[in-house]
Amino acid sequence: MRDTKINLTIGYIDLSSGQGTINALRDVDPQRTDAVCLFAVDAPGVREEINRLVDQGVQVCTIVSDVSSSRRSSFIGFDNVAAGRTAGRMLDQMVRRSTGTVGVITGSNQIRDHIERYMGLTQSMALYRPGLRVLPAAEGHSRNHENQELVAQMIREHHDLVAVYSIAGGSIGVIDALQEAGVGKDIVAIVHELEPRVREALADGTINLALHQNTRSMMRLATEAMIAACEGRPGPEEKLVIEMYVAENLP
Repeated sequence: MRDTKINLTIGYIDLSSGQGTINALRDVDPQRTDAVCLFAVDAPGVREEINRLVDQGVQVCTIVSDVSSSRRSSFIGFDNVAAGRTAGRMLDQMVRRSTGTVGVITGSNQIRDHIERYMGLTQSMALYRPGLRVLPAAEGHSRNHENQELVAQMIREHHDLVAVYSIAGGSIGVIDALQEAGVGKDIVAIVHELEPRVREALADGTINLALHQNTRSMMRLATEAMIAACEGRPGPEEKLVIEMYVAENLP
């Protein structure tokens, strides 16, 4: 990528509903903005706001979670259905019992990447481990305290719980619930993103696997995609890969 001067503004969006994304898009001034990089909730009204900005000459790049029905210029992220399928395949390899219950924690059932990961998981489990029952995804809004209570509730209510897959953020809550119940070595746990507490939990065996998106690579590609779109060029062809970490290969 050639040298380009960029004036960058970073904003934080409430992802608990589509309104947070809509409000953020409405706050964009098309007279002062060439491109927007957005982690979006795919909810009613979001597509229309993206298209409105595009009509006003603003290029929109989505990251992590896509709004594919919009006229955004590019999406940077890994294949979330494949991520869910990968989690299911790893559960097939790690869960020893032939029957049991798999708990799933999601952030929001309106966020596309969470929906796609859950879909991939159920596809994989139906193929490889039909004897395991996958629970409906429980919404924890990527908050540690909500995820902790949801996992604790699963442990209380499902005595045959063999695994937990946390699709979204809030992994610390999952770790705390497993450790407080004393079942960290008995229940297979898969989470997303390699944050410091996840590293510790992988090392001590509370977490079995972390699926990771390299945010540095993601933002590099997103920046290249936005500059290319503004200049009328094709965006980068490089794709993000699903990184997998266990205790033995922590970087």
